[in-house]
Amino acid sequence: MNRKRTAIAAVAVGITLLLGACSNSESTTPTPEDTSRDVGASPGTQSRTYRNCEGIMPAPGVDLSNCDLAGVHYLMKADLSMAKLDRANLKGTLLSGTILYKADLSDAFLEGADLRWADLEGADLPKANLGKANLFKAGLRWADLRWADLRGADLTQADLRGADLMKANLPKANLPKADLTKANLSGANLSDADLTKANLTGANLTGADLTGADLTGAIWIDRRSCDRGSIGKCVLR
Repeated sequence: MNRKRTAIAAVAVGITLLLGACSNSESTTPTPEDTSRDVGASPGTQSRTYRNCEGIMPAPGVDLSNCDLAGVHYLMKADLSMAKLDRANLKGTLLSGTILYKADLSDAFLEGADLRWADLEGADLPKANLGKANLFKAGLRWADLRWADLRGADLTQADLRGADLMKANLPKANLPKADLTKANLSGANLSDADLTKANLTGANLTGADLTGADLTGAIWIDRRSCDRGSIGKCVLR
């Protein structure tokens, strides 16, 4: 009888262990990847999954690569010199007055971001999405903006001296009084852009699309002024 009871108990224990293993196999333990969220990109771009970077404090050289920082305010006027923000989600983020000197923002999503008076001198922004971003009086001297999307962006009075905008997309961008001295705009799309009173001295406009662009009062590449009616081309005075 005792042997029979022992055998029955052993079988019961085995069944319990088996059920526990099955239950564990069906559940998952949260990981850092589980806390990330999938963010739909703008039309024509791929959807991305960003990592959760809560608790990482802004500082020079900080690694915020691929972080989800959409709409945050605590980066305003922060010092992010040489920080890594490549592939980060910064949609609608408040970055006015932020120091982003030589920061890596390559392929970052900055659509609608507030970058007024931001220091982006020497920053890497190739393939970054800056559509409708506010870059009023932003410092972009020597910035790398190759293939960047700046559709409808506000670059009024922005400092773009020596910036590389090769094949950048700038249709309907606002660039009145922007300083584009010696900027590389080769192959850039500037259709319907507002370039009134912009400074284009020494700029490279080889292959640039200026269809519908307003160049009234702009300083042309040879330092001569564009007269009224300079739509799509500079009518020299």
